[in-house]
Amino acid sequence: MRVYLVRHGKAQRPEEAAGDDVRALVGLGQTQARWLGASIARMIERDGAAAKPVVVSSSPIVRARQTAEIIADELKVTIELSGKLSTACGLTELFEELDYRVRQAHELGGAVMLVGHNPTMEDAGARLLGKTGLSMGTGEALVIELPGDWAGEVGAGRLVAHLVMER
Repeated sequence: MRVYLVRHGKAQRPEEAAGDDVRALVGLGQTQARWLGASIARMIERDGAAAKPVVVSSSPIVRARQTAEIIADELKVTIELSGKLSTACGLTELFEELDYRVRQAHELGGAVMLVGHNPTMEDAGARLLGKTGLSMGTGEALVIELPGDWAGEVGAGRLVAHLVMER
C-alpha cells in the first residue's frame, strides 16, 4: 500500500494574513504543488494504477487545501477535507484518518494521500518509517510503502522517495 504524506506548499507569513487558518499559498507554494503533482503523476505512470491515490485527503486549512487542489487536479482525483489533518490536531487524529483511508484504498485498489502540516506530517513519517529526526520542508512529500496487512505498526514502512523540488 503506497502512502503519500504531503506538507503544504510555501504560504504567506502569519503577519500577511487575517489568521493562521487563512494563510494562502504564495507563488513558490503553488509551484511546489504543481511540481509535486507532476512528480507523483510520473511515479504513477512508472509504478501502475495501485500507486494512484484513491482520494486526496486534506486539512481544511487554506494552504493545505490549495496544495491538495493543485495536486488533485494534476492527478485527476477528488479531494476530501478532514479536520483530523488540521493544525489543531496531532498524531492520534492523523493516524485515525490514515487508517480510514488505508481501508478505503484497499477496497478501491489504490494509494493514500494525506496533505497537512508539521509537526504531524514529519512525526507521522518518522513513526511509519521507525526513524527519528525526520525533516519535511514546505512543499515536500514522503512516499512510503506499507505492507498490505499494515495495522498501525511503528516502523513497518519503507521509504520509496522523499520528493523535494530543487530551487
